[in-house]
Amino acid sequence: METLSPGLWIDANVVDCWGEILNYEDRFRKDGSLSRHFFRTGCITMSMFDGTLSTDEDKWKSFAAEVSAQFKDNVGGLALSGIDLKKLFARHLRLYGHERHSKIGRLKARIPKLKWKTKANFRDCGIFTMLHMESYMGQTAKTWDCGLVVESKQQCDMLRLLRFKFATKILLHEINVHAQKMIRYAEEFDKIAGFEKMCKVVDALKNRNEREQN
Repeated sequence: METLSPGLWIDANVVDCWGEILNYEDRFRKDGSLSRHFFRTGCITMSMFDGTLSTDEDKWKSFAAEVSAQFKDNVGGLALSGIDLKKLFARHLRLYGHERHSKIGRLKARIPKLKWKTKANFRDCGIFTMLHMESYMGQTAKTWDCGLVVESKQQCDMLRLLRFKFATKILLHEINVHAQKMIRYAEEFDKIAGFEKMCKVVDALKNRNEREQN
């Protein structure tokens, strides 16, 4: 959670927590609205690419196990009936020699032209990811509006506020078994005098920096 502090790269576990919250809230979507499911960032592992898993079948089994684990307790969630996951997985990894693979390989990637894209900001990619997960509902790039302005000082301020928003929602959400403890901590911290409170914040930042260096 410390990586949600301004200026830091977001840890993948934070994105996974955010995905769990969105998956939970998907259960309460309106009838007829788009159903979504967010997989954990580790669903496709490095072992599928670095040679640890040598055969196509081993790679598929690893992926299938990850998917099965995701949907084990997903009652009423996204249905996968009629979806050939093995075929999709094979196409993704180009394992089964699909007749169009060579042609696809020559295609240039098409990056959507989003008005809030950045050229200088490389630290907030995790925040963009979490915002996109929350706001994207299948729109085209032209009609999709995630609420951000173009790259600017104002956008930086908005991204900073989003870090606080995401941190607060993760810590206090009803599916967080530690939510009540977090509320007590926040209430106790709020009672501390201003100068002492600032000292605690500075000490926490120093401790975090020391851990990063080690």
